[in-house]
Amino acid sequence: SAPGAIIVGGGLAMSSTAVALQVLQDRGESGSRHGRATFSILLFQDLAVVAFLMMVPLLAPSGTQGGILVILKALGVAAVKAVLCMTAITAGGRLLCRP
Repeated sequence: SAPGAIIVGGGLAMSSTAVALQVLQDRGESGSRHGRATFSILLFQDLAVVAFLMMVPLLAPSGTQGGILVILKALGVAAVKAVLCMTAITAGGRLLCRP
């Protein structure tokens, strides 16, 4: 099916980090300009996996519980959790790590 192929293709396209970094280290090129650029691209791909996986419910048939509302609700909950965590870390750091 097309949605299944999209998910598998996206997963395979973004799974080369370990192999590519090992090849760069074996060649001794991880500190070179193109080695750092390659690492940057691989890191971006690893972070993009999160967004890619969040879009998987959009590929579900319209008769199921998938869809944009589920994704928006999950994003809202994640945003609230992120703000609460950042606030707690900042407040804790100011209270516990005073010079």
